[in-house]
Amino acid sequence: MSNKTLLTVSLPENRQVADEYDKIVVKMYLQHQHNMQKCKERQQDNDVICEQNCSTFLICGTDPSVGTSSVALHLAVGLAKSGKHVLLLDIDMRSNRQKKLVGKDCEHTLANYLMDECALDEAIVETTIEHMDFISGGIAVDPVQLLCSARMKGFFEIIKKEYDMILMDVPSMGASADATAVMNYSDQIILVAAPYKTYKKQLIESYETFQKYGGNLLGVVVNCVDRYGYKDYMRNAGYYTEHQKETLLGKIKRKLEKKQQQEKPKEKKTEERKVEKKKENKKGQKK
Repeated sequence: MSNKTLLTVSLPENRQVADEYDKIVVKMYLQHQHNMQKCKERQQDNDVICEQNCSTFLICGTDPSVGTSSVALHLAVGLAKSGKHVLLLDIDMRSNRQKKLVGKDCEHTLANYLMDECALDEAIVETTIEHMDFISGGIAVDPVQLLCSARMKGFFEIIKKEYDMILMDVPSMGASADATAVMNYSDQIILVAAPYKTYKKQLIESYETFQKYGGNLLGVVVNCVDRYGYKDYMRNAGYYTEHQKETLLGKIKRKLEKKQQQEKPKEKKTEERKVEKKKENKKGQKK
């Protein structure tokens, strides 16, 4: 494998955001355990050897600007810290979005491997996060053709034997057919949406596409939420910090008090000027 590269990953400053990521990680971890249990039961019932020890998650957005790559990266880090051997697989061979998050342009990519330009171990990049590896998507002229190729099928047969969990970061549902092309390689799908960017129609169309091609939707992540708007989306908003417990009425009252404090010095100066003006007028009248 290649030399380690530093992933520019930092936990969210807002403790509540970090907690929401933890909830998703736990759900994915439990789903992985469920997949393994089903595999064992199938093996016992049918007296066959079940070699599936890996769970694959497809993470895609409803729109290119909802932060899918950031969500995928944070979830991969969370799962790796739980002790699972995780591969973050960048499927986007159009814009190479994960390059901005990783902070380094990988020499060998998924596109290079699928075009038989490098070996698989050259495309796999170790990270400074223990138990976590990364494969960059790179750039390809015809990504869909590569994703539907026999070499792609063989690629998944190999990596599923090497990792406990694989997270595929794919282009948005509305931007290309890439997500649909690799849907059959995933066990579960996580859809990423964002307020004021995702419309109800996009959610419905995405869900219908999953159903049509046999995709299993694990859940929807609402990303890009304003830090003061959490209470509109979550039940226990403000659990960690006092300022987030503040009600709308309390916020308005605090802002009004702040405004009044700023205006007090101005009012004082205005009163002083009025007093001085009255004194000057009285002096003028006496003369």
